[in-house]
Amino acid sequence: MVVMKCPSCQIEVPMESKFCQACGARMEATLNTTSCPLCGERMTQEAKFCSACGALKDAPQPGPPPLKVFAGRPDFHGKGVGVGMRAVATVLDLMILFALSFVLAIFSGGSSATGFSLEGGPFFLMSFTGFAYYTFFEWKLAGTPGKLALGLQVVKVDGTACDLQAALIRTVSRIADGLFFYLVAAVAVWSSESNQRLGDRIAGTLVVRREVRQTWKQMKDEAFNSDDE
Repeated sequence: MVVMKCPSCQIEVPMESKFCQACGARMEATLNTTSCPLCGERMTQEAKFCSACGALKDAPQPGPPPLKVFAGRPDFHGKGVGVGMRAVATVLDLMILFALSFVLAIFSGGSSATGFSLEGGPFFLMSFTGFAYYTFFEWKLAGTPGKLALGLQVVKVDGTACDLQAALIRTVSRIADGLFFYLVAAVAVWSSESNQRLGDRIAGTLVVRREVRQTWKQMKDEAFNSDDE
């Protein structure tokens, strides 16, 4: 509601009032006035500056606060997850690769009632598939299906995304990390302050929980248009 001040007692009354509700003074003297854009004090139409705060009468009204948007980023505090979660993710990935091997054995004639085996061309094809499986998913999706199912992801130690080079190094390093049913990898994680296996240390990566922290930043109104609404 627009208000004005009584010239007699300085009580705020509605703009359309003819008399002050507090002291009964006539309000005609204020009809030829306006409000200060900064403090709201009454100003005559002839005045250029407010007598209360000194603001220019024609100063632009303060606009709405700048729009705010948020951007998410991985929040891992410099330390990766431990052996337990990584082991479960590894088992899930091995189950997927086992299923792919079984399907390939069926189509290549390497399956029987007692089991299946891959030899020659099918073996090399499955080896390439396994290599591409880890490299592609960690490069493009920041984690294999096993990791993503558990809410994990692979990032570089500086918080940036895992690139192709890092993904390749991690995959090749599985030859050493996977020895003795991944015991080598487990020992490496246990002995690392950041929970890194050998491949992580060489590639400069971490396996972290897929958590997002919201960070706010100011955005100018000009950066948005009607299409953004």
